[in-house]
Amino acid sequence: MTEERQSERDSQLSAMFDGELPSAECELLARRLTRDELLRAQWSRFSMIGAALRAEQVLNARHSCLTALVAGKDACAPSSKFNSY
Repeated sequence: MTEERQSERDSQLSAMFDGELPSAECELLARRLTRDELLRAQWSRFSMIGAALRAEQVLNARHSCLTALVAGKDACAPSSKFNSY
């Protein structure tokens, strides 16, 4: 497979993963995924990258919360404006 074609498939996979691929292309790519082991491997890598990025965001939020607590601020507590009735 040429580098240009691989780049196009990577872009399609990324768009599909993000829910941004038009439905007709999504169906075609889904069928291709059932037949192409290399494409499924790339999908798996994209999935792991996405999971790692989401986990990093959670860890960053927790780190910010902990840093604020150590500094004597209660940044993790819900805002009082949401608790008033």
